[in-house]
Amino acid sequence: MDQDGKLTSDDNKKAELLNNFLTSVFTQDTSKIPKLDTIHTGTPLAHIEITPEKLNVTKSSGPDGFHPRILREPASSICLPLSTIYTKSMAEGEVPSTWKEGNITPIHKEGSKIAVTIYRPISLTSVVGRMMETLVRDQIVSHMMETFYSAMNSMDLYQVGHV
Repeated sequence: MDQDGKLTSDDNKKAELLNNFLTSVFTQDTSKIPKLDTIHTGTPLAHIEITPEKLNVTKSSGPDGFHPRILREPASSICLPLSTIYTKSMAEGEVPSTWKEGNITPIHKEGSKIAVTIYRPISLTSVVGRMMETLVRDQIVSHMMETFYSAMNSMDLYQVGHV
């Protein structure tokens, strides 16, 4: 349904209406990864291991066309090149531009499928980029848990207040 409330059966017009709506709700992040003064030196990314859990073959491929199943087969041979890319990316505070691209797919939320406002945009991004996000997230969670348990172990059992 267009902004005047008229129904359309033309596929190109439907695509244009969805595109205009999804573009209006999209925000573009142009910021860079902040540089940190200190770096957590836990498990280095050079020791990554690509496991079936990290490569969910039921997920869709991104704009680069790499499906998780394609990356799972040679997993042991691509660990070193990926860790090199990931380490360089983290050191420079930049990710490859292709990892920032995504295929936007409208997903119906609920109710009538006629109105374009009932759709939410889902961005299908690069599988390799999503793997890096997972590794970074795991490192952050691990660091937070270590810090939390270390603080808890050093506290007096009757101590109150902020840790």
